[in-house]
Parts: sequence; structure tokens; C-alpha cells
Amino acid sequence: RDTAAPWGAAMPDMLAHGLLAALAFGLSTSLQGCAVKFLNSKSKGDSPSEVCPAFKFAGNGYVSEARAGDIVNITCPTDFTYHGPAIECSWVDKYCVAYGENKIDPDYCYNQYNLTLAGQGLTDWPDDVDPKIMPPPTAAPAAGNGGMPPGMGGANMANPAAAAAMAQATNASSVSKRRRLTTALPQIVTPDHLSCKDESWADLDFEMTVVDHSQQIDNKYPWSIRYRGITTFKGQKVDLLVTTSKDNISGKPERTGKGSAMGRININCTNTVPLKFQFVKTLTDEPLVMSKVFFTVFDIVDASDPKNDKSVTLAGMQEYFVTQSTRVAVEQLDNGEYTFGRDPLAQNAAVTPQKPFSEMSVKEMWSYSVNSSVVFMFRNSSEFMLYVKVTPGPDGRDFEFTGWSEVAQIGRKVFSGPQKAKAAKFSLPEKIIQPRNNTTARLLLAGICLTLVAVLGGAAAALRIWSRSSRAPVTDHENKEPAPLYTAYPCKDASASSGTE
Repeated sequence: RDTAAPWGAAMPDMLAHGLLAALAFGLSTSLQGCAVKFLNSKSKGDSPSEVCPAFKFAGNGYVSEARAGDIVNITCPTDFTYHGPAIECSWVDKYCVAYGENKIDPDYCYNQYNLTLAGQGLTDWPDDVDPKIMPPPTAAPAAGNGGMPPGMGGANMANPAAAAAMAQATNASSVSKRRRLTTALPQIVTPDHLSCKDESWADLDFEMTVVDHSQQIDNKYPWSIRYRGITTFKGQKVDLLVTTSKDNISGKPERTGKGSAMGRININCTNTVPLKFQFVKTLTDEPLVMSKVFFTVFDIVDASDPKNDKSVTLAGMQEYFVTQSTRVAVEQLDNGEYTFGRDPLAQNAAVTPQKPFSEMSVKEMWSYSVNSSVVFMFRNSSEFMLYVKVTPGPDGRDFEFTGWSEVAQIGRKVFSGPQKAKAAKFSLPEKIIQPRNNTTARLLLAGICLTLVAVLGGAAAALRIWSRSSRAPVTDHENKEPAPLYTAYPCKDASASSGTE
């Protein structure tokens, strides 16, 4: 070691180790997100201090502890994902304990580690950049103390005041009077650069899809309907193929297809109809596994006529969403499936709305629709089964569905997948990403969006209600319904039907 170093050739080893320990303690408590490694460590990654510590960000994200050179693991809560580049625990700077630039002893220099973009950390110290100079706890040596700063004897190194002074020194500016060329150093990634955002999902676009009834492609199924180009996934056009093993399931087959922005299947069976929904490569039967997709079933409980109610049983969804004022009862079966339908305790309750639909406001119609609907979320699935039961009628019953709907945004989320079932409330303002310091603007925008959702959703609900009321006979529910002019039959499997001919 250089004998001209200000520490003196006769500095005891214990004092040197104590001073460096105090310095390391001060730095570790004052430099956020960084760790140190003295230059005399064996090799990169060997020192236990060569780490970037774990921390939370944005209230719900978590950055795991990482060692030098490691890609940092960033995790987000369920249904959220990290959006950003890969982050690495990297060498970003160098500090030296000395009285000045000309009195640097390499034995008392160390590296600082922090988060950077992957591959952007230092591998060698740039020649044109001076290290940061950190002064010892006292700035001048005192005579009669072996050339050491006053009060820095070995016994005093355990004094908390010495460590506090060292920590304060790390926060101070470098004693160097020259300007450091920091443009040659890596840019540090700070917590405010990180965020968790909603996961992306495949949006099912029933408004733009082309409906194929012809079975020219799907003639091997007894009954099928194909929604061509329902979405795009990883650059590939996707069809939604719906099939069943039953035959002649519709009372009015011409109603099967789609509405303005929803799919529709007319069902008129006395027994349960199994419907398989498959995501396939367009114009083929090749399955495509969708990372995440939402599926909404409308009007499971009909506010005007319980004969329009449906019962839907399914399994395999990760989550489902219902409103806080939902009319839909949920029952978990012993086999893990869930059944959604009218609450049996409400079967004899009054079902007539407070006023005719024709007199309802758009908001009231929207409220009836969302409170009678359910949204399902499937993850890493290429298909799912719905077992649908309806009450037959002269024109059959319309089973209507779409992809994502506002129920998933304003409703209550229930986990039904591998996780332990638990509920978490979601509200619209929480979904709108705005600067944190602009709460008023965020809530105002949330209110405007909610109003628009209500108007659009209400219009869709009104169209569905008007469509049903325009074709259904007006009856007096207080009197006995006239004998139907039709006979309902169970829908048989195609194989059984062909065997009886």
C-alpha cells in the first residue's frame, strides 16, 4: 500500500477494518437500491454485498433481490403484469474514501450496484470518469494521533456517532472540485420507472365477425356455428367455433347468429344442451390456446319473465364477475363446476319490474341487464364447455353472449381457479390510469366513462329487450297462460337420432 496515503503506514489493521465497516454501514443505509463491493473481493458475484435489494413499487409491484449480473425478477398481482424492458442488477459507479483526488488508495475504493436496463451496466471503469470521493468522518488529520483524524481511535469505531457521521458523508457531495463526466455511466432505473398494468386479453369482436351457418367447413358436427375472425392472437386470425352433440336445438333457427355486438344461439330443448366453444385458426379446426379471454353471458335472470331465465353450468374459468346487486345465484357443485341461474328462493317472488320496460330510462335498463349477467375469464385455454338449460317456448329462448363487458369492470371479481376462492371489489376509477397527483381529474374522467358505459350498455340491453318483446305475445301473468300451440321435446344426440331412423 502507498506509504504516502493519509492513513499512515502504521495504521492498525483493526482500525482500518472498523473504518471500512462503518463506511459500508453508512452507505447501505443511505444509498437506496444499491449495494457495495470492495475491489479486493475475489470475483464478480462472490461478495454477499453484491446485491440489489428487494423493494415494492407503485403499491402492488415487487422487485426481488438480485445479485450482480442477474436479471431482476419483477412480479405483479393477479391480473396485472409488468410492462417494461428487462432490468439487471449492474455495476453503476465507484466510490473511494480519501481526502482528495490525489490521495486515493485503491484498497479503499468500492463499486456501487443498482438497477439498469439489461446489458447496460459497467464491465470496466471508464478512464475519463473520476470516482466519487467520500471524505473520512473527519476532514483533517490531527497531530499526536498517528496522523489519524481526531476521535477515530479503534475504541471509538463502535460508537454510533461515528457510523452516523460516515452515513452523512456518503450523502454529501464529492470533495472533488472537478466535474465528473457522468454521461459515461449507466442510467439507473428507479422505482417510479416501474409499473404494473392490466394484462392484455383477446377481445372478442362480435360486431365485425362473419357468421358461418353453412357447415361447409364443419360438416362433421351435428350442429355448429362459426364466428370467423372473432379476434386476432399473436398475429393470427382466430375463429370461434361453437358445436354441440345435440341435433335440432333451435325453436327459431333463423335467430341463431349474432345481434349488433353479441352472439346469439336460439335454444328450445327440454333438456340441457352442451355447447363447446373452441378457439381455432381461421377456417380450420386447429386449436389455438388463448392466454386470456373474457366471455359474458347476458340476462341469465330475466327481470320481466322468469320463463326467459337460463341455467348455465361450467368449469375451468379462473375468475367470474358479478355486480354487487346481482340477481344471479351461484352454486359450486361437488365436481368443481359452477351453476349460474335464478336463486331458487326467489322463484315465487315478484318478477315484474317496477314499471314497464317502455317507460324505463336507459340507466334503469342498463342496471337490469348488468345485474342479470355474468362475465367469465379463461386463461391459457383453447376451449370451454357451457351446459345451458332453458324453458322451451313457441319461439325458443335466445342465449346471448359476447366477450369482455362492463360487468368485469364495475363488478365483483371471484377467483374460481387453482387459487383459494376469494373476492375482491373492483371499481371503475381504480382502472383508469392517471397521474397520482391529479385525483380530481381522475375521478371526473371515471364518472364520464361510467356514464358512457351506462348509455351504451343500456342501449344494448334495450335492443335485446325490445327484440324479445316485439316477438313475444303479451300475456297476463295473473291469469293462467293459454295452452301452447307447440310440443317441446328433448334434444337428442345426433348418434341416437341416426340410430332410430
